[in-house]
Amino acid sequence: MDRARTTAMALGLYMHSGMSFYTSWCGIVDQSTNHFAAGFLSTTFDYLHNFRMQVFFVISGFFTKKILSRGVLVFLRNRAVRLGIPFLIGVLTIGPFINSCNSYGVLKASGVSQSLLASLYDQLTASRKWRELTPHYLWFLLYLLIYSPLVAAFLFVEQEGVGVNERMNVLKRSIKSLAASKCTPLVGAIPLVIIQVLTQERPFNEVGNSFIPCLGSLLAYGCFFAYGCVLSSHLEAFVWIRERAYFNLLVGTGVWVTSALVLPHGVTVGIFNHTNAVEPFSPWIAVCSQALVPWMLTLGFLGIFLRHGNQNSQLFLRLSKMSYWVYFSHVPILMLLQVLTADWPYSWWLKLILFNVGQFGISALLFFCFLAFPWFRGCFAGNSNALSNPTSGRESGVA
Repeated sequence: MDRARTTAMALGLYMHSGMSFYTSWCGIVDQSTNHFAAGFLSTTFDYLHNFRMQVFFVISGFFTKKILSRGVLVFLRNRAVRLGIPFLIGVLTIGPFINSCNSYGVLKASGVSQSLLASLYDQLTASRKWRELTPHYLWFLLYLLIYSPLVAAFLFVEQEGVGVNERMNVLKRSIKSLAASKCTPLVGAIPLVIIQVLTQERPFNEVGNSFIPCLGSLLAYGCFFAYGCVLSSHLEAFVWIRERAYFNLLVGTGVWVTSALVLPHGVTVGIFNHTNAVEPFSPWIAVCSQALVPWMLTLGFLGIFLRHGNQNSQLFLRLSKMSYWVYFSHVPILMLLQVLTADWPYSWWLKLILFNVGQFGISALLFFCFLAFPWFRGCFAGNSNALSNPTSGRESGVA
């Protein structure tokens, strides 16, 4: 599970490092981009977006249930330290820096001469800029802060509720049957279809633009988080997830490719926009595809690691302990590199390598510098002995 979570976070680094070649997410589009680079990077982003964070929420739900078994007070303290404090630090420090990089990139693209420090000063001194802060890529911490107390409340009702034990037993038996069923992707797709129909939104979209979560995305990711909680009590489900890993991965990829080729342009962007649809069933094909593909690819990805990711590797375990901090800190470093090098006359793939190696190297260096501080170890490194004894403790990353 740690390997899958670390790999999912690493894929996020790659996804964000390529965004400057086909979007102006840092305020400017890299001048070395071309049609192939934009098409390749945006396509791989779209594919990975179908399962990367879904995998993360399944694993987070799995470990959340484990931590909660230690007691509610221990659980709430753990969530406050591992989620609440990093979220506040990120919003108040990383948020302004990201906005400054974006403003600097916009001015650079417009030919206006202004230093990055001047943009940062404007961000820190203008009250309007502070009111415009958003969670950005740290939205996942906000979602976990919402899910965690809901899980705690559900388990409290399950254990202490009067007159609901029988209904809880029926519910638990139903959940167990679902978790152990090979039809989980099909069954899990049903609530995603319902969510899309009721909210008129794509799932897993518009997640970092506001401190008020997008209802469709909150519910959609919540389905995967809840499934992770179920898995922690029904480990027998891992057997079929492992056995059907390649099947789920190949079928999910096939459905994704087919829907991308068959659906008219624009349908997958606005699922209920009929203006670009050749025939009236296209929006519903998009809805079903966007509900089924994430489940197939998520379970396929997890199954691959259950089949082949059990070898003990001290290097990988150390990377696992660093993964939370590396992901937490990577975007400001990445955006800084992107805006500074946007006009460098080098190939896009060289810059892509530079972005990935550079941001990881700087994040890793900061990790070891901050490791001396107890508060940092508590928030980002999990077990304080993680680096000296990587096999001690399994609570790495964000549970």
